[in-house]
Amino acid sequence: MSLDSSIPLGELWSHVANLPPNERRELADKILASLHHEAPRQSAEGKSVMKMLGLWAGATPPPDDEQCQRILEDELLKKCGMKL
Repeated sequence: MSLDSSIPLGELWSHVANLPPNERRELADKILASLHHEAPRQSAEGKSVMKMLGLWAGATPPPDDEQCQRILEDELLKKCGMKL
């Protein structure tokens, strides 16, 4: 099957929708195979998420329960003006 690359997507879909299921699967397999050779593209949102995950990773291990409790208590005391 040969298609002109200038065919609008709606028209292309109407052609594909009329194909028998086995030909649609074959076409889908070929499209997916063609994507494996391309580098994946990330959306701006995906890049932001990856950046945030990198920030969360940190160079040190996360605090344990005792350290978290101490941090919370210190912050509460600061908020109440009892500790600087």
